[in-house]
Amino acid sequence: MNRRREEWRGRAACRGKPSHWFFPERSQGAQPYKRGKEICANCSVKGECLALAEEFLSTGDKYGLFGGLTPAERRVARRVVLNQVLWKGETW
Repeated sequence: MNRRREEWRGRAACRGKPSHWFFPERSQGAQPYKRGKEICANCSVKGECLALAEEFLSTGDKYGLFGGLTPAERRVARRVVLNQVLWKGETW
């Protein structure tokens, strides 16, 4: 793990909290993530965390709460961004 990632993870509000709040065994929508979402709501490193989820996606890992978003919410967010880029002619 690189040093920069270690630095922001040390400031994460979830640090030291039960992992099952962020990685429930079986997801039934957003409900199993309720406690994790409460923790993420005021976290100062949500952006970095969400970027990490996108890194993991490229390796096939698509589970867990990252940046306060569930896997389903991240899929919707990706589609929204992609549609904005495609329909508005914006570039990355």
